[in-house]
Amino acid sequence: QLRFDTSVGVLFAGMFAFGVLLFSTIKSYVADLLGYLLGNVLGISPGDLLQVGILGAIVLARCRDGSFAEVDDARVDATVRAFAFAGVRASAAAIVLAPPAGTRVAIGRDLAALAYDLVALDTVHVRTLPLGPETRRLLRTWPWRRPAAARRARCRDLLRGEDAILGWRRRAWAATGVLRAAEVRRVLRPVVFDHAAIGTPPERRTFARERALGAWLFA
Repeated sequence: QLRFDTSVGVLFAGMFAFGVLLFSTIKSYVADLLGYLLGNVLGISPGDLLQVGILGAIVLARCRDGSFAEVDDARVDATVRAFAFAGVRASAAAIVLAPPAGTRVAIGRDLAALAYDLVALDTVHVRTLPLGPETRRLLRTWPWRRPAAARRARCRDLLRGEDAILGWRRRAWAATGVLRAAEVRRVLRPVVFDHAAIGTPPERRTFARERALGAWLFA
């Protein structure tokens, strides 16, 4: 004799497995079934990883030990749930990420990912930007000209909640010799004289639909 709730669980798991088995026999089915079942960390959108932006500012970090997200203690559980909805398994941990000795700081020009053997610590501070000023900026043009159709479409997506505009500031630490390489200088700008920029790098913008942050974090 099985309890009713146990029977429902067994029936659900069995029917789910039977459905997967049936789909595996359809040779004309070309969609990524595992992507539907397990998620895709590169398919991150406003409804996925970057819904974390709704929770407020967040700091993302990449290093040899893995990928991390720094949030306030009060928002840890909500952030873990947001990652889970994105198909990303995350857990809370008390870890101090500090730049290794002998490295120099650089400011990010874009969100292109660099190999772990080039950059010792790579961080991006992300926040959602207010719609009012950003839509005005997108639609700003000369009085006698209409804004471009692509910009008007972008504004419609933002106002409908189908996209999100995010501000990001990137800082990375690497050895001096690495920062001199042409491959790295296309992505990072070493800080030589403007030390105030270390604390507040220039804020750049990206749209959640472009998925640049997800591609950087899980590269």
